[in-house]
Amino acid sequence: GTFDSQVHIVGQVSARNVIVVEDTGPGVDVTAAHELTHVVVNLAVDNPLVGGNTLPTWLNEGLAMYNEGSASSGFRSRLNTAVANDSLFSVRSLTSFSGRPDDFSLGYAEGYSLVDFLIKQYGADKMRELLAAYRGGTTHDGALMQVYGFNQDGLYNRWRVSLGLPPLEGTSDAPQQPSLSQPPSVTERAPQSSGAECVFGALPLALVAGGVSSSTA
Repeated sequence: GTFDSQVHIVGQVSARNVIVVEDTGPGVDVTAAHELTHVVVNLAVDNPLVGGNTLPTWLNEGLAMYNEGSASSGFRSRLNTAVANDSLFSVRSLTSFSGRPDDFSLGYAEGYSLVDFLIKQYGADKMRELLAAYRGGTTHDGALMQVYGFNQDGLYNRWRVSLGLPPLEGTSDAPQQPSLSQPPSVTERAPQSSGAECVFGALPLALVAGGVSSSTA
């Protein structure tokens, strides 16, 4: 009840890739871009042989937010506060998002920032390769090691440095033993945006669609 009173659900994608949008008022184009990205990404990485879409939530939601083409000042402010207090969630902890409203907002902000970092630093082709790695079936550490040469801790430290924070001591780029449990499925619950004040370059849907074969369309 606390979550529902503080988080406004503006769009969802069903297990059958059906998009449900709450209304057609201002911002519906942004919501549509967000949800359509989820559909395209789902098709790009879905592989029934390895359990369907196994993307970590930070990557799934980060791509969707990046493809909106804009981000509200609220998300930017939430990230800036976490950077100033050095209270960011680690990449490993963002495999799924917390159910606390404030943490949920930071998870979205971090997901966007991580995707933005990877694309700016290593290029869009590498992002396509990352989705292809997940489609082939691998762990979160394994996918990052295969494409970028570092694991989740390595990504976290490089991203921290890009934000002006020091890397964490005692972490390694070597992959850890995979967990026996699969990441939980993602249910779209996007906090309502109050306006698009920070504009960023959008990731074309064709980039992620490049991993979709005719057999999955």
